[in-house]
Amino acid sequence: MTFVNADSTTAKTLLTAGANGTVVRGIFGTTNDTSANNVAVSINDGSTTFLLGTVRLATLSGTDGAVNGVDLLNTTAMPGLELDGAGNAVLYLKAGYTLKVAPLVAVTAAKTLTLFAMGRDF
Repeated sequence: MTFVNADSTTAKTLLTAGANGTVVRGIFGTTNDTSANNVAVSINDGSTTFLLGTVRLATLSGTDGAVNGVDLLNTTAMPGLELDGAGNAVLYLKAGYTLKVAPLVAVTAAKTLTLFAMGRDF
């Protein structure tokens, strides 16, 4: 999913858990913004949104060859995350829960912030 200036700071659903739940193994972000982007990551149970943490994407993360993209699903930004058998951060979502993301400040005009989640349904 992509955020542009017109999206402002409105949260978007990045992923909806499947009928038996979903394990999220990564939330990756890149930006061609000339300003850093702080991204709030939250889950919603259908009635309440719970903030998990906020992660900073440095200027030009993952787009200029000098600054890497960011895995937002990390225990530095979200210390309460579970670790899988290989020591990687994972997030378990119950059936119907949604994973939401939102920049804290609107993306600069004519720039983009791109996020995607990787995981699997049970």
